[in-house]
Amino acid sequence: ATVRDRATGVRRAAQASDIAILFRSRDSHREFEKAVERRGVSTYVYKGLGFFDAEEIKDVLALVGYLADPFSNLRTAALLRSRIVRISDEGLKILAPDLSGAVTGEWPAAADHLAADDRERLRLVRDAAGTWIDLADQWPFAELIDRVLAESAYAVEIAGPGFAQARENLKKIRGLIRRIQNRGYATLG
Repeated sequence: ATVRDRATGVRRAAQASDIAILFRSRDSHREFEKAVERRGVSTYVYKGLGFFDAEEIKDVLALVGYLADPFSNLRTAALLRSRIVRISDEGLKILAPDLSGAVTGEWPAAADHLAADDRERLRLVRDAAGTWIDLADQWPFAELIDRVLAESAYAVEIAGPGFAQARENLKKIRGLIRRIQNRGYATLG
């Protein structure tokens, strides 16, 4: 198929960036997005459809939840499973029931039974979490999130065909968090 180039007006072969998929509802757009990305075509969801269902938003919300209450095993599990830390389900089972203690307490004996990559991820989050928790009520929330994402090399996690969309979603969640912070909320909780 050919299209008329917007910049030059000359007809040319259609490219992936010339195509839009329209949806009546947002129930199934994620499946289409993943299928197109598997073919190496980057995607962008206009108007933020399914914003709070996006993996990067879930990851940031897991981080915020954890920093608001680092002694909650449920919130710790969400952070450990997120792409910020990426501990496997099997690793979570081994560390349970004291997931919070595995991150903030003494080195857990159960950690010796973790797969090598899970053990290394636990070591890394343990090294960083204390500082993050200390900064949670001292730094502006959006800046702390930026720091955690930078320290955890989160850009590597969102690399690939959906990078542009993920980056835009992260900008949007930072903006939402800044607005909340500017309304006078003093703690992440």
